[in-house]
Amino acid sequence: MSSKVKVVVIAIIGVFALSLILLGIRSALGTLKELDDGYDYKKADSYVKKIKKLCDAQDEFLVGDVFQFEYDRAYVFKDNYMSGESFARQYNLDISINQVEAVDTEILRRIVFVDENGDYIYEFRYNVEKLTLMEEGMIIYPETIIKKEGIEPNGRCIIELVGNYKYYYDRNID
Repeated sequence: MSSKVKVVVIAIIGVFALSLILLGIRSALGTLKELDDGYDYKKADSYVKKIKKLCDAQDEFLVGDVFQFEYDRAYVFKDNYMSGESFARQYNLDISINQVEAVDTEILRRIVFVDENGDYIYEFRYNVEKLTLMEEGMIIYPETIIKKEGIEPNGRCIIELVGNYKYYYDRNID
């Protein structure tokens, strides 16, 4: 093989390798694009760390032990691709959470906290690679019990809500 052909082959391989690297970086940035949408992920991550710390110390604790701010109830979203306005309309809920935007990733889940009037207080987003909630579609309260199901070798905490909750898609909720 001549030296010119070798240079061309090496150049083609180099361009191909660089393309793969750039594609990988773009993909990684796409997965992490939530870091650039204005949401306070550091605050949310502090709640995940608090849940993990409580899971290390005990098998059960309350939602209110984690989220120590004033709220009446929270909605554990089943559908990330739904905005707050669409969510309230879909399930015929008397809540005002228009600030909540649809999330276009499968890696995040959301819990939206409201006051006694159904007005927005806080949206907690968590990464399913760090925290897994066994069920979704619920209205939870500060008194709702969180039960540790386990902690995986990669550090992901698996929890279940076991007391004092309702399903928001049940038309018989009070």
